[in-house]
Amino acid sequence: MKIYYAHFIGIYNTKQEEKDLETIKSIFPNDEIINTNSQDNELLYKTIGMDLFFKLIKQCDMLIFRGMINGKITAGVYSEINFAKTLKLPILELPSYVNRGMSVNDTRQTLIELGIR
Repeated sequence: MKIYYAHFIGIYNTKQEEKDLETIKSIFPNDEIINTNSQDNELLYKTIGMDLFFKLIKQCDMLIFRGMINGKITAGVYSEINFAKTLKLPILELPSYVNRGMSVNDTRQTLIELGIR
């Protein structure tokens, strides 16, 4: 099986990227991981843009992505996720280990903003 690892360019060549790859390999030890972080891809991206990544996703059986530390998803990763959805690929998010808990006041304010309260 081929797994596409979608992640923000800002974590290329970081400990987070290393940890993500280790995590994916530990869950899918015999599968190929398509990591867009390579010099070849960087050069191709400058030539053909996001179509490069869409081509790579078409070759894969699953997409695993990393959101930002605040839980948001960057535009590029979001477009990769949406493209994978059109192909009906399974999509998994790598967990964020930062404190995502909200205070009571933050929760109430969010519910008000969502129109729930």
